[in-house]
Amino acid sequence: MKLFILLSTILTLSNGDYNLDTIAHMQVGPGTYYTAVRLTQANGKNDYPVNAFITQVDTRNPYIQFESVLAKDTIIGTECPSAMAKRHSKAGHLLFAGTNADFFTTKSTLITEGTNCLLYGRPSGGVIIDHEIASLQSNKRQSFVIDDNKRPYIGAFTRAMKATVNGEDLTIYNVNYTRSKDKLTLFNHFNGSTTTACTAGTEVLLALKENEQWGINKEVRLVVEKVVQNNGRMAIPKDKVVLSGNGSMATKLDALHIGDEVVISLGLTVSGKQFDIAHAVGGPDASVYGQMLRDGKVVTDSTWASREPRTGIGYSITRDTIIFCVLDGRTQGTTGVTTDNEARVMKFFGAYDAMNLDGGGSSCMYIAPLGGQVNTPSDGTERACGDGFFAVCTAPEDATITRLVPHDNTLVLPKYGYTRPLFYGYNQYDMLLHTDVENVQMTCDSTVGYFMEDGKTFIAIGDGDIIANYQGVTTTIHIHIDNNAQVAFRLDSVWVDRVSNYEIEIGGLVGKREIGVLPSALTWDADDNSIASVNAAGQLNGTKNGSTILIGTIGDFSDSIKVNVEIANNEYMPTGYTTDTTVSYSNTRGASLTIEPNQRLYGCPDSLLITFQTSAPIQSMALTIETAEGESITSGQIADVVPTDIDYIYRIDLARIVGNHQAIYPLTLSKIRFTLKDAKKSTPYTFAIPTIQCHYRDWINETGIEETLAPAKNEKFVQNGRLLIRKQGMIYDVLGSPIQ
Repeated sequence: MKLFILLSTILTLSNGDYNLDTIAHMQVGPGTYYTAVRLTQANGKNDYPVNAFITQVDTRNPYIQFESVLAKDTIIGTECPSAMAKRHSKAGHLLFAGTNADFFTTKSTLITEGTNCLLYGRPSGGVIIDHEIASLQSNKRQSFVIDDNKRPYIGAFTRAMKATVNGEDLTIYNVNYTRSKDKLTLFNHFNGSTTTACTAGTEVLLALKENEQWGINKEVRLVVEKVVQNNGRMAIPKDKVVLSGNGSMATKLDALHIGDEVVISLGLTVSGKQFDIAHAVGGPDASVYGQMLRDGKVVTDSTWASREPRTGIGYSITRDTIIFCVLDGRTQGTTGVTTDNEARVMKFFGAYDAMNLDGGGSSCMYIAPLGGQVNTPSDGTERACGDGFFAVCTAPEDATITRLVPHDNTLVLPKYGYTRPLFYGYNQYDMLLHTDVENVQMTCDSTVGYFMEDGKTFIAIGDGDIIANYQGVTTTIHIHIDNNAQVAFRLDSVWVDRVSNYEIEIGGLVGKREIGVLPSALTWDADDNSIASVNAAGQLNGTKNGSTILIGTIGDFSDSIKVNVEIANNEYMPTGYTTDTTVSYSNTRGASLTIEPNQRLYGCPDSLLITFQTSAPIQSMALTIETAEGESITSGQIADVVPTDIDYIYRIDLARIVGNHQAIYPLTLSKIRFTLKDAKKSTPYTFAIPTIQCHYRDWINETGIEETLAPAKNEKFVQNGRLLIRKQGMIYDVLGSPIQ
C-alpha cells in the first residue's frame, strides 16, 4: 500500500503558503515510505525555505515492529542514532528507519543521595524498552508509547508503582534514579553495571521466577537472591533487578531473606489508559508546551517560537500509520521551523496526533538503505544523543531482488532528450536492497527512442514504454514527449583550446526541470571544419586558431554555436603587461596598492604566475577576474608574506576563483590588490611587475605530444646570509623547498 499521496502542491504554514517540490519518494522497507520535500514560499520571497524528511510506517505490516534504543544501552552517555541502529541490527531484526528521540542532559553532577541525578546523556523523559522501564525522570513530560499490538499513544505518565514485600505494598518511587529519604527505588541493567545508591541503605537482588516476564501494568513475581545492608552500588546482572531502600524502606527490605518472593507492579497510565507498554520515548514538558498536534488540531498557544531544526513523531487518526518527521534548520539552505509549523507539516503528511522530540543539532532522520542520515545536520555531522526510536524489519534476511521499481514511473522529455533510467531493487519482503540496480536490460520500440552503445543512455523520440528486465524481474517506464519544450544550446558562443573537452550543453525545459539532449547523438558540421570538431563523446575541441559556426542536427532539431579557438603556443605565455611604480603613505592604516591590468587572458589558462619585486612589506594579495558571462569575481585574501627586493612569484589557481566551466572563458584580469603590513609613513616603496604569465596545464605541442618547457638555468644568490636558488622566477632554499 502506498501511504503518501500528494493531494496538493500548497502547504499553508503560519507565515503563509508554501510550494512543495518532491525531491524523493520511495518505499524503503515493508509498509514504509520515505519522502523528502523542499518547501519554498509561494509569494516568491523564499526568506524561509524548509527541507522536510518524512517516513511513514504501516503498523499493520506483519514484518514491522518498533523499538526504542538507549545510547550504549544505558541511561548515561550518548551515541549517534545511526550507531544505535547498526548496533541493534542483526539477521531478521533490522533497524532500518527512525530518528533521534528524547531531550537529554548536557551536563553532569555528582551523584548524591536524595538529590537529582544529572548525568550527561540521560533522557529527560520516560524511556521503556521491550516492556522494561529504563528511565522515568518526570511525570510532567510527554511520551510516545507503543503497545504490544503496535498501537501508538501520546501522553504524560501517571505512576502507581509498587513492590509487595512480606505481604505489604511499598511504593516504588522511581526507576534507575537516586533514592530520597525513606524512598524505594528499582534499578535494572539500563542503569549500568551497578546501582547508584550510597551505603546508607539496603539493597536486594531479585531474579524473575520461572516463566515470568517483565511488563508494564502487570504483576511480576521475583525471588530474592541476595540482601546487602549498608554497602551500596550493588552489581546488576542483565537479567536481574535491585530494590534499593533508604531509611524506613531499608528497614522493610532488611526483613527479606534469600528465597522469599517479591511481587513488583509497575503501573503506568497514559492517555487515560493502562496497557502493557512495549516501547516508549520521552518529549517536552507537558506543563509548559502542549502536545503540538492533538486530535487533528495544531496547538498554537504554547509553541516554541524560534526557528530551529526539529524532530517529531506522530500517528494517523486510525493509529495504523506512525509518522517520523525531521525538518532541517540552521544551514545555508533552510532556516528551521517553529513547533506549530512542525505540526502543520506533520498534519499535511497524515498525522492526527504528534509530539515534538529533541531538535537542533540532534535532529536526524536515519534510513539504512539510503546510507544512514538523510537530512543535513546543523552541526555538519551527525550528533550523538541520548536515545532513538526506530522501525524494525523482522523479515528473514534475503538478498534476492524480486521487484524492480523505476525511480520515475513516467519520464516527460523533450524530443531527442536523453535520460539514464535508474531502478530500485526490493526483495520479497519489500525491503529496499539497492537504490541503483546494475545490469538492467532495457528495450523499447523504435518509435519511442533508442539506447546508446552503453545500453543505459536513452534518446527519446516518441510516446511509449521502456521495458526493463533484471534476471527475469520486469517493469516499465512510460515515456511522454513534451512537444512544447524549447530545445536549444545553452551557450551562444564558447572559447576553447585543443584540450578543452567541452561537452556541448543542449537542453529543453519541461515544467521546472531542464532535460539534456545528448550532444554525442547529434550530427555535427561547421562553416570551417579545420578550426573545431566534436568527437564521438560529444566533446568540443579546437584544432587551429580562429572562429567558426558549429551546427548540430538530430532528426528535425538543429541549432548552432559560435566557436572561438585560441591554442597556446607554449605551456607558459606572458600577457605582455608590466608595471613599475613608487608609492608612499601618509596614513598607513589599511595600506594597500591596487593596480588595474585589464588584461584579457589568452585561451583557457588554468593558472596565473604573477612575478613582482618590491621593497614594500606585502602581507597578502587579492585578484579580481571578469568572466565571459560578465561576472566580476574577487578572490579571498591570498596570504603570503613576501621577501623584499627579489623577484617573487604568486601562482594563482584560477579554477578556485572562477570555477572551470567553459562558459567562463575568455577571462580578464581586471585588478590586483596588495595589502601591506607594518608600512611606514612617508616611506617610498618601489613596486614592479616585470611579467604576468598564463599557464596551460594540458598544453600540447603541434604534434599532439605533451611538453614541458626546459627549465631555465638556476641562479644562486645570498640573501640575509642564506644561500638561495632562483629557478623560473621561484625562490628555493638549498634543499629545494620553496621560500614563502
